[in-house]
Amino acid sequence: MAAFQYGAAPYFHPYAYMLGGAQVTILVCGDESLEIVKGYWVQDCSAATQNIILEAHAKGPGAV
Repeated sequence: MAAFQYGAAPYFHPYAYMLGGAQVTILVCGDESLEIVKGYWVQDCSAATQNIILEAHAKGPGAV
């Protein structure tokens, strides 16, 4: 598992600029070498992200 230095995350991806001001960040990643069915890691990660966002909304703080 890779570790990111605090404050460095917004620079590793062009759409990650909002991470610099976040109190908490969850990074959802897929490992292609662990796939049971090849090619579905994007859908799996998307579903996981959707569930995290829905739960954050239900608990009150919300998410982007």
